[in-house]
Amino acid sequence: MTKDSKREASIPNPALQPFTVLIGDWNTVGTHPLIPDTTLHGRTSFEWIEGGAFLMMHSEIDEPSVPTGIAIIGSDDAKGEYFMLYFDERGVSRKYEVALRDNIWKWWRNVPDFSQRYTGTIMDHGNTIVGPRFQAVSLAQASSVKAALSCPAHQRVTQTVRGILCAHAMDKKPYTFQ
Repeated sequence: MTKDSKREASIPNPALQPFTVLIGDWNTVGTHPLIPDTTLHGRTSFEWIEGGAFLMMHSEIDEPSVPTGIAIIGSDDAKGEYFMLYFDERGVSRKYEVALRDNIWKWWRNVPDFSQRYTGTIMDHGNTIVGPRFQAVSLAQASSVKAALSCPAHQRVTQTVRGILCAHAMDKKPYTFQ
């Protein structure tokens, strides 16, 4: 295999075009129901990898009990579906199903031991994602964990795997699909 042949598939994936709204670096601030009375601060970034074939997310929170994580979002063009593969510093890896339609971003996993769901609404010309609820349900919990959201009006909201966060877009870089 030649060096050039390894790069032939490193081109923009047209199925991922709706995710362009997420591209950029974000400062995050928010709360998590399992860490009461604490305001969490961190960073989340989204960037294209392999020439736009996949989308990568990096997230970190300045709280030792919240893991730093990475995720790769890709698509299955035969089914018209999206998936996110997540991995964090604890060695936890998970697969989520993802949807982004009509300014609604959802991701979820349905597994017997620990199901998770998130829904966010993209508003303000792509500068705000409001996610009023993140649910995580395990066999050890009697009910779902629900995160309350309180964000200043000028901030944009995103969601990392460990809680709902308000985020301000620091650097949105446009990406053109060909």
